[in-house]
Order: sequence, then structure tokens, then C-alpha cells
Amino acid sequence: MQNWLSKNFRKLEEEFATQSAKKEIPASPKGLQTGLTKKTRELEAEFVTQLAKKESPDYQKVLQNWLTKKTRELEAEFVTQLAKKESPDYQKVLQNWLTKKTRELEAEFVTQLAQKSENNFMYLRYVIPTLAEGYYDNLSLQQLPQGLQEYYQTHWQRMGMEKAGQKLMVIILFILVEMQTPPTKEMITAIADCDEYEAEKILDEQWVEYIKQQVMEGETCYSIYHASFRQFLSKQRELKKTRKLFQEVNERITQFLYGC
Repeated sequence: MQNWLSKNFRKLEEEFATQSAKKEIPASPKGLQTGLTKKTRELEAEFVTQLAKKESPDYQKVLQNWLTKKTRELEAEFVTQLAKKESPDYQKVLQNWLTKKTRELEAEFVTQLAQKSENNFMYLRYVIPTLAEGYYDNLSLQQLPQGLQEYYQTHWQRMGMEKAGQKLMVIILFILVEMQTPPTKEMITAIADCDEYEAEKILDEQWVEYIKQQVMEGETCYSIYHASFRQFLSKQRELKKTRKLFQEVNERITQFLYGC
């Protein structure tokens, strides 16, 4: 993203200088910085939007669902404000007003997603599909998780990872964190002491978005997809409720690799 912003920075400086010249305002360092800061925020929002539209097929669906919900609210607000529904011009005025508001709402949608994602596309990669599936229907955009680490924590809780029944799922994820080289499914099954079907369901279905498959020496191996998620999982080692489980996983790995 920094490279993309840098390419646009010179254009911003020239644009600011031109505008200052037209207004006969000195392009002082303070004024320049203020203008560039504002434009940079706009560029960040534009960057997030372009990436989301390009990479996520759910982006338009999520945007339209959000706009539809907001439009209903706007119609009710408009009726209250106008208080003259019987007017023959009502529908025309309403549509004009909604068109204007929809443009404002789309800009608000983009800005809020950019702020929540902290301009990190991995956040959009995970959040937009869950929005499309309706996981956050009862929340406003302001209530979405702030940044990737908070999103991971929310997803961890939503998956019930702190419940006893999810112990195997946690163990398999911890194995991927602690193994120095990506293990095969057979290795994971042996270390976790579970059926291959159980491991396959976790690796290839329940956590597939967070896990990367790669072929090494003719075998399919598994690893954590992104460093930020590995960082989140590693932090669980510091928590009292999962510290013992990390120790258990390391003991199992040692037993599997060295037989001791």
C-alpha cells in the first residue's frame, strides 16, 4: 500500500500547490501537510475499495445489503421530515433525496471499512465473506472488530474454541504453530491422536481460510496462511487457560519426532 500511496503523493503535492496558487494562499509546510493528510486518507479509502472490489466477489453483495438496510431507514426519516406524503411530487423528491444519500452512504461504508481494517487487506479478505453470510447482521459497521487481531479473537470465540468440545481443533492449530516445518496430514493425525477424517474436516473445511496447503517432496503439507494469525495463535501460549495445552502439544511433537 505504501508503494501505491507514494506513486500518488507527487500528484497530491502538485494539486495542492495549484489549488493554493489559484486561491493565492501560500503553500506553507503546515498547509501542505494538512492538505496531504486529508488527501492521504482519501487515497487509503480508495485503495481499500479497489482491492476489495478486485479480490472479493462478496464486496458488492455486502455493500448492496448494507445500502438496502440503510435506505429503508432513510425512507422513514424522509417521510418524517417531509410530512407531506400526499404531494404528487413526493416520489420524485424521495428518489432524488435517496440518490444523494446513497452516494454519501457508499462513501461512509468504504471509509468505515477502511478504518476497521486499518488498511489491511487480510481483514477484508476475512470480514467481507462473513458479512455476506450474515454473521454480523445484528451489528452496525462501527461495532465490527477493530483490526485483524480483534477479528481473530471474535472468530475464535464464535467458533467456540474455549469450550472443552473444541480441544482437538485447538490442538491441531497449535501443532501448525509449533512445528518448524509444515507437517503432512498423516503427521498431524499422529501427533493429535485423532482419526484422519477429523483432521481433514478441521484443516480442509472449518479452518480452510486460515490454513495454507503446499506440496513438499510430493506430499501435501499444512501451515498457517498468514503471519498475523500465527501471531494471534502464539499469544494464546501466554494465557493461563491454553498454556498447558501448548506444553502438551510440544510434548506430543517431541514424542513423535524423537520417540522420547
